[in-house]
Amino acid sequence: KVVIKNTNAEDKAANSGRQMQCLLLDAEKPCAIDLDQVVEIIPWREDIGGPGSDGFVRSISNRNEMLPIYCLASIFGLQPGTFTKRSAVIVVRRNGKRVGLLIKELIAVEMLALYQQNSTVMTAMARRLTRSTVNLFEMVDTETLPLTASSAAMSA
Repeated sequence: KVVIKNTNAEDKAANSGRQMQCLLLDAEKPCAIDLDQVVEIIPWREDIGGPGSDGFVRSISNRNEMLPIYCLASIFGLQPGTFTKRSAVIVVRRNGKRVGLLIKELIAVEMLALYQQNSTVMTAMARRLTRSTVNLFEMVDTETLPLTASSAAMSA
């Protein structure tokens, strides 16, 4: 789960209701990534494959550098489903490096409103501004994802 770093009541209140443009996606649960964190979207291909036991998929050559790819569902501790032509690799910046997040399906790009789920350990949640069948999305903070592949894969 993604934890909001600021835990005092003032910071929680300041974030609640804030709106941001997000990429909505399905990673075996509805998630959203702040569009400012997205560098590029790569369509999934069969040669990319699926995740290993630690969520690491593989590294691919992309724009003259190696791009490590992780399965977002596996990072959340969920069993990844089948990847199809609707699946994609979301390329984000993490600690100054490009990292790919394999997701089951892109849903939309929309403005979401942030809100706080509970008052102790906070999972950042966002809701759609218009009514839909899926209204709540867990916000993904790419800087705090627990990526566990070997350091060789990250530095490649």
